[in-house]
Amino acid sequence: MNPLEILKIAEKLKFACVRHTTFDQAVKDISSQLLILDVGEVLAIVGPSRVGKSRAARQAFAQAIASRDGHSKQSVVWIDNENSQANGEYSTKAFMQYACEVIKQPIYGRSGIENQSLALRRDALIARTPEGRLRNAFEVGLKEIDAKYLVVDEAHHVGYAKGGAKVASAIFDSWKCLAHKSGVVLIVIGSYGLVDIIGRVPHFIGRQRPLEVPRYKDISIDDLVSFRGALQAFSDMLRPVLKAGASLLDWDRYLFEGSLGCVGHLSLWLRSALGWMASHDCSYMTKAVLQEKAFTKAHRDSLQKEISDGEVALKRFHGDEKRGEESEKENAGQRDAVSRSNQDDKPEKRTKVGPKRKPYQRIPRRNVRGGRS
Repeated sequence: MNPLEILKIAEKLKFACVRHTTFDQAVKDISSQLLILDVGEVLAIVGPSRVGKSRAARQAFAQAIASRDGHSKQSVVWIDNENSQANGEYSTKAFMQYACEVIKQPIYGRSGIENQSLALRRDALIARTPEGRLRNAFEVGLKEIDAKYLVVDEAHHVGYAKGGAKVASAIFDSWKCLAHKSGVVLIVIGSYGLVDIIGRVPHFIGRQRPLEVPRYKDISIDDLVSFRGALQAFSDMLRPVLKAGASLLDWDRYLFEGSLGCVGHLSLWLRSALGWMASHDCSYMTKAVLQEKAFTKAHRDSLQKEISDGEVALKRFHGDEKRGEESEKENAGQRDAVSRSNQDDKPEKRTKVGPKRKPYQRIPRRNVRGGRS
């Protein structure tokens, strides 16, 4: 097949929304929460990376807003949170500056400024502007556009704030106050790292418990069946690059383990494989092609540990301490087994055995009198 046609399939795959059980359930759960939450209340959406949290939230917003009788000017304000400062640190002032840009605030937003000189002067003005003034402008702007929801995606990046977990928790508490004052519902989306941060903010816990968008797990038959449904959907889109009679279902176990049960990881994996095919003049996708772009064992183990630790933390947050401890022991047992296997490969280290000496007794630098032979 022509490399250009292969890349077109990859681009189509990038924007495709593959419907599967976990995704559909997440959309339903988020949609119902959006309709029942009141001003100042909070919805935290957590789960592993590449599981489809943001996409499910966007679809849920589309359904929830369409069901309302009236539409505001900008019902949803969506902010992509990032740690953009020096050394990857997180800045609350940078957050407020970007928030003003999102709502196109007349003074502190960048909308409508095409002249480069004016844009630079505006940036210099904002650099001298106190963070409190930017925050006040954002709060007023939320009211003026009649916003109903404030979404902070990738919210776990607050963990990179200078000062650690204590400061990150204070930032979340500040966002809660901002939402209440501005008359909006606060939605935070992020990885399992959010669970520990939220757990330190009593006002957050009292307003909403985290809503999990889980991965598929191999301990559930229903999960395996649902994952095969997603594989079938991808196979239909990849039909031109699959041999006659071939399907992704032929490698279901390999694809399940390699993607850690996350459809987002699977989508990226398949697109990467298509890119490899286009650059290597390969016409058909095979297991060998998939192996070229699969996670390395080290990367997969790192992602698996992050997911397992997050699932344990979430169980503890919900009060299921017994199950959380059992999961933690199981994960610890697996890590110990790996550690022991790695140690078995190392040569045995011999220790030199010598006479014991009394506590605090120094080892003599010279031989004692009469000690020489």
